[in-house]
Amino acid sequence: MMELLMMVIAVEAITEILVQGDIFIGIRNKLATINPGFLGKLMGCGYCVSVWVAIPFALAYYLYHGTNFYLIMMIITIIFTIHRLSNLIHELFKRWFDRYPLVFHLLKQDLSDKDKDKDNNESIIQ
Repeated sequence: MMELLMMVIAVEAITEILVQGDIFIGIRNKLATINPGFLGKLMGCGYCVSVWVAIPFALAYYLYHGTNFYLIMMIITIIFTIHRLSNLIHELFKRWFDRYPLVFHLLKQDLSDKDKDKDNNESIIQ
């Protein structure tokens, strides 16, 4: 069950990168010029792209469990699950620091003080 949940997270992450990522803008534009109707609309629709992205994950999970294909899909799953959870944690911290700027300022000041202490200690040792 955990594998399936991780695959869902990975499909969502891959879909967002394909639909919104700057790295794929050239491919999206090329597909939109080839077929402005279907392909153009498809590459702008996360709900649509996620169906196509989910197909190899579903095949790996249900039909090829225990094969090399499944292993490769699980590696991809783990990579994109870590990526998505990392983004989530980053966003939570950003919102928290935006909401409580004094805490961020104090934390930043504390780290700055530690760097100064480290520099002072190193100059004393030399």
